[in-house]
Amino acid sequence: MIEELGGLPVHLLPTARTLARKARYGRLSEGELVQLSNEGIDSFSIAWQALDPAARLLLQAAGRWFNPNALVEAELVAALAESFQGEGVVREAVDAGRDRYLLQGEGRLTMHQLLVRFVEAQPPERLAGIGADELALAVAAALGKAAKRLEETPADGEALAALQCHQLGWDFWRQHPDRPRADGCHHIGEALCVNGQFAEARHWFEAASAQIRHAEEIDHVALGENLHQLGNCAYQQGEWLAAAGWFEQAVAEMRQGDLHGRVDHRSLGVSLHALGSCAYQQGQWPAAASRFEKAVAEVRQGDLHGRVDHQSLGACLHALGICAFQQGQWPAAAGWYEQAVAEKRQGDLHGRVDHDSLGVSLHEQGNCAYQQGEWLAAAGWFEQAVAEMRQGDLHGRVDHESLGSSLHGLGNCAFQQGEWSAAAGWFEQAVAEARQGDLSGRVDHASLGRSLHQLGHCAFRQGQWSAAAGWCEQAVAEKRQGDIFGRVDQSSVANSEKSLALCRKKMGLA
Repeated sequence: MIEELGGLPVHLLPTARTLARKARYGRLSEGELVQLSNEGIDSFSIAWQALDPAARLLLQAAGRWFNPNALVEAELVAALAESFQGEGVVREAVDAGRDRYLLQGEGRLTMHQLLVRFVEAQPPERLAGIGADELALAVAAALGKAAKRLEETPADGEALAALQCHQLGWDFWRQHPDRPRADGCHHIGEALCVNGQFAEARHWFEAASAQIRHAEEIDHVALGENLHQLGNCAYQQGEWLAAAGWFEQAVAEMRQGDLHGRVDHRSLGVSLHALGSCAYQQGQWPAAASRFEKAVAEVRQGDLHGRVDHQSLGACLHALGICAFQQGQWPAAAGWYEQAVAEKRQGDLHGRVDHDSLGVSLHEQGNCAYQQGEWLAAAGWFEQAVAEMRQGDLHGRVDHESLGSSLHGLGNCAFQQGEWSAAAGWFEQAVAEARQGDLSGRVDHASLGRSLHQLGHCAFRQGQWSAAAGWCEQAVAEKRQGDIFGRVDQSSVANSEKSLALCRKKMGLA
C-alpha cells in the first residue's frame, strides 16, 4: 500500500493500516485513498509543527497554486523568491520539507495528495504579512513567463516541466481577480497549443480577448491575434465553420491596426491564409485560392516594421499550389511550390529556416512529378524532402507524420518501377514514422493505414500471400480510425478490405 501511494513511508503507516483493514473486509472505496485517518493527521502534525513559517507557507503555496504531482524546485524559487524575501529563504523552505519527507525528489519534486489534504486543513500561515492567498499575483506572473518560455522554445524539456508545475486550468484561475493579464493569457494559450491541448487553450484566448475588449484603448492587432488563435483551436479540432468565423473576426480587427493605427500586414495575411485553409478543408478550391491570393498580397507588405516574413509568404504560395494540385493542374501547382521553396529557403523574420515546412513544399513538388509519371524526378524531390524534414522545424522538432509521408512517396516511386523489396523498405520506414504522430503527437491513422496497405501490396506482388494479408488487416484497422480529425475515407477502407479478401482467396481461405 505504501509503495502504491508513492512514498512518505513514516507518515502514511497509520493511514495505510486503516485502508488495508477496510480492504480486507471489502469496505474500501476508491475515494478513500485520499482521506487521512486521525492517526495519519497526528503523524503529519509532528512534522508540520517542526517546520518554520517559511516552510509551512511554501507547502501551502505548493498545494494551493501549483501542481503538487509535478513541482519543479527552480520554478518554485523563481515564482516565490520576491514574496519570500529572497531565493535563499525559498530554497531553505524546500530543504526543510524534503528533510521531513513532506516533499520528495531533487529538482523535480512531488507532494503527496494526502499531505495536500492535510495542509489545506491547517490555519493559514503568514510570512512578513503575506499568506498563500496573497501570492496570486506573483504566481500568475510566473505562470505567464513559464508559458512564454515554452512558446519560444517548444522543444525545451525544462521549459515544459516548468509550465506543468503550474495550475493550467482556466476553471481554476477564473475565480481569482488576480489571474493573468491579457498578455499572460495569450502566452498560456500558445503554450497549451504547443502541447496539443487545443480545447483548454481556447479558454485562455477567450479570456485574453475579453480583457483586450474591456481596455480603455483597444489594440485591434492584439485582439485579432487572439481571435486568430481561437480559430486555430477550432481548426485543429476539425471545426471548419467555427474556425472560419473566428478568422473572419480576426481579419476585421487586424484591418483596424494597433494602438497607433498601424496595420500588421503579415498577421493579417496569416489570418486570410487560415480562412483559405478552412475553405480548402471543405473542398472549396476556388474560394480557398482566392483567400490565399489575398494572403500573399498582404504578407508581401511585411509586418508593422515593413519586414517580409519569407516563411509565411512561402506557406501562402504553397497553399496556392495545393489548390491547383487538387484540380489536377500539376504544372501550375509545381510552379507555386517552386516559388514557395524559394521563399522558405530565406527563412522567417529572423532568417531562421523551418526545414520541416521547406520539406513539405519539396514533397509536393515530388507529388506533381509523380502524378505525371516522372518516377525518377519525383524520387529526387522526395529525397530532398526527407533530408529537410529530418532537421526539424524552427525548434528542431521532427514532424514524424510529414516525414513518413515523404518516405511513403519514395516507396511509391520504387513500387512504380517494380522494385518491390526496395519499396517495402521505404514503406516500413514510413510506418515507423507515422506511428509517432505529428508535432502534437496526433497519429493520422488513415495515413498510417495507407503505408501498411502498400506493404501488403509489395508482399502480394512477391507471392507472399500470408504476409500480405497481415499487412492488409492492419491497414483496415488503422483506416477505420480515420485521420487526425476522425474523418474516415470509406473508399480507402474498402480498397484494403478488397485486397485482404484477394489475399485470403490466394491462400485458399475465401
